Amino acid sequence: LLRYLKKIFYNSVAELRSMKSYLYIAVRNQSFQYCEHQEVRNKYREFVLSRKGRTQDSNPQEEMEYQELRHLIDATLARMPERRLRIFRMHRMEGKKYAEIASQLSLSVKTVEAEMTKALKALKKEIENYIIRT
Repeated sequence: LLRYLKKIFYNSVAELRSMKSYLYIAVRNQSFQYCEHQEVRNKYREFVLSRKGRTQDSNPQEEMEYQELRHLIDATLARMPERRLRIFRMHRMEGKKYAEIASQLSLSVKTVEAEMTKALKALKKEIENYIIRT
């Protein structure tokens, strides 16, 4: 945001009537962009969860593989420690940043990073094993 403000400030000093109104507009625009981004993320999440985007011509084999993979992911998540699962969901499903999660859970950002790394490694390992088996 500061880089953006600096660029705009130096390029259009003559157009600025007051710093207060400029900052108000800048914050307002960033807020709109954030809300639009969240809306897109939510629509995508709903799209994926509802599976409306799956092709109508998928065959029974693909559907069975999808269900197996979905079950594998759910089972892997269920085996995770509660804190790791909560961090994973907050980041991947709610779209929160590590710093935001750390603040809400009273943890360091490094702890959140470590828990996410462990969660992703566990998922990767299970999915790789699934792919090797099939």
